[in-house]
Amino acid sequence: RDHCMRDEQRRRLSIVIVALGLVVAACSGDPTTGYFSDVRGVNQTYITEVADLVRVGPSSSADDLRDFFAERTDALAEAVDGLGQIAPPDEYVAAHNRFMDGLAQFADLSEAIAAESQNLQTNDDVRSLAVHPVFGMGPSRELEAAFVDACLVLQGMADETGATVDLACEDLS
Repeated sequence: RDHCMRDEQRRRLSIVIVALGLVVAACSGDPTTGYFSDVRGVNQTYITEVADLVRVGPSSSADDLRDFFAERTDALAEAVDGLGQIAPPDEYVAAHNRFMDGLAQFADLSEAIAAESQNLQTNDDVRSLAVHPVFGMGPSRELEAAFVDACLVLQGMADETGATVDLACEDLS
């Protein structure tokens, strides 16, 4: 009879230990899921900040361009800073850095365009900037596509882990 009671106590203790282990695991969170959630948070903040910006192009006014690039540059700088504060798990460091570097290059170009837009006075100036080989729409689209592609690589990694998080990569452009 003592033997049966000890087995029952061991079984209960084992159940309590397993339950405590599950509670501790749930409270500590999965670092992979936490990482992807943090990246999504940065992306969502950027998307929200640029959502209300008036889109610009070759037919935009010089004032619209100045406003757009100043505001977008600020939002991009915050996104780069936000990504820089996230410590990815080791297996995601290279992809994270590629995404962050691509976003930083895009932010640098946006900042350069913002500076160039200060010199715009006429509609011809705006059109010239739009087709400029360094500050124009072509180089801007290429850099934007590169960081979105880098984000999509991270999304693929998240999907492979079974993380149910949408990094909203397509909404970044």
